[in-house]
Amino acid sequence: MKYCPNCGTQNQDDAVFCIKCGYKFPTDNWSQTQNTQASQASYQQTASSSLGLSDRETINTILLIAFIFSIIAIFVFLIETIGIAISIVSILADAAIYHVNVLPELIGSVFYIILFIVMFITSILVFFRTREIYGRAKAGDYATAYKLDSLVFGVIALILAGVITGILLIIANLMMEKIVNPQSKGFI
Repeated sequence: MKYCPNCGTQNQDDAVFCIKCGYKFPTDNWSQTQNTQASQASYQQTASSSLGLSDRETINTILLIAFIFSIIAIFVFLIETIGIAISIVSILADAAIYHVNVLPELIGSVFYIILFIVMFITSILVFFRTREIYGRAKAGDYATAYKLDSLVFGVIALILAGVITGILLIIANLMMEKIVNPQSKGFI
């Protein structure tokens, strides 16, 4: 397969013209090989920006999505906490009505409500921090956004405030590292 140097579209090796833009490929074998290698390199360079987004726009978009998912996480953990609280009330009511031992169920429910309260509070903190990071990045202050969005913060968000939010914050951190520390190779 060869790539068009004009538009980057993949074409058959024996194609004379590009199927997308109509570019006429050279006919001799040496120039065709050179053209294919050059067009593949050109296509790979432009593939990452084929959506027309710069690294900064991509980071801003990732942070906005993380911000939205942090809002969703708050509501999910709030609903779970309320559900478990209702479950605890139901267990206590059953104990009062039927005079049964509900200690094992009660201990399990109390454990879960404490867990979800911690996750709910963490989600609120992640929401405010993600909002601050997004605001700084949107304003172009990537150095401060990078400091706020540490890998440790991303991992805490990943574990306690939602997988999607945490992963997006980690990706944004790795991308911001390339902007803040241009000599750093980074992971992305």
